[in-house]
Amino acid sequence: MTSSSLTDPSSAGAVATIPATELQALGLAQDDLPRIAELTRSLNLDDPATLFAFGGEATDAAAASADALLAQARSSDLDESGKVLTKVLAAARSVNLQGLEKRSRIPIIGGLIDKLTLAKDKLVDEFSSASSQIDGLTNEIETLQTTLTTRLGSLDQMYQEVAAEYKSLGAHIAAGDLCLKQASAQAALPPASPLEAELRASRKESLQVLEKRIADLRVMQQSALQTLPAIRMIQANNRLQIDKFKTIRQLTIPTWKRQFMLALSLNEQRNAGQLGQRIDEATNAMLKRNAELLHTNSVEAAKSNQRLVIDVETLQQVQDTLLKTVQDVLQVQQEGVQARQQVAGQIGQMRTQLQKLANDKR
Repeated sequence: MTSSSLTDPSSAGAVATIPATELQALGLAQDDLPRIAELTRSLNLDDPATLFAFGGEATDAAAASADALLAQARSSDLDESGKVLTKVLAAARSVNLQGLEKRSRIPIIGGLIDKLTLAKDKLVDEFSSASSQIDGLTNEIETLQTTLTTRLGSLDQMYQEVAAEYKSLGAHIAAGDLCLKQASAQAALPPASPLEAELRASRKESLQVLEKRIADLRVMQQSALQTLPAIRMIQANNRLQIDKFKTIRQLTIPTWKRQFMLALSLNEQRNAGQLGQRIDEATNAMLKRNAELLHTNSVEAAKSNQRLVIDVETLQQVQDTLLKTVQDVLQVQQEGVQARQQVAGQIGQMRTQLQKLANDKR
């Protein structure tokens, strides 16, 4: 038996043995049978190099498409578009509507017209600056829209490439399976000679290599199948972003500008109404305060006018203090006399004691 007898499905019957359900599971049809036959003929169990290279062109193409898809995914994420949105929001937020309520420094009634004295010129300049930034960022949004739209076409092309690679991998898997089935069927027959028996034994390792290769191809085909909906999801995300940017450019930004002008007018309206109310409140407060001051000042002035130069209570306290002072001084003098008398008696006793001591020593 020659080396090609196990791998040459040149007859139509050999290829036709592949069930239609198996072809369908691999994404194939009857039209793909010639390609399967061609791939099966390329296999040579006596040449391991053909086994290791089997399906290489399909897997290389699939890997290249996967890399391109990842590049597209990185380019189509929200990094750049997110930065643009952040700039737009920052520009909008830079218009501080609280600036409509600058405090007035006019004396006396400055606090009453705080919310009427508006720094309009500065605020309008601030809004104009922000508006210019927003207009510039609108151009960036349009550029992003164009880029995302262009990527939609690129992703369509990639989808077709991955679909073709999925089908090519299926043809390789079908060819490999057919080769394994033929080898298994012939291995079940008794060998025609000792040499054929030796060849079959040496092919066992090749069959294991081919079986592992087919398993790898199945994994790659499944990965390609998963890639197809991923491409569609990326395209759907691109379309959503394009629509979002279109809404921002056509609706959101003009709305910001209109709302600013409305806010300016509404603040003027509110502040004018509050001004009248606060002036009335201030008038009433000043009248009440002046009346209270008049009452307080009048009463205090009357009391001051009717008061004696020196209060009787003060004179009585001074006299009581003088009497007490004289009494305290007399008492201190008497106590001093008594103390001195006691000291003189004690000194006499001490002298007598010393004199007696001196006499006793003699």
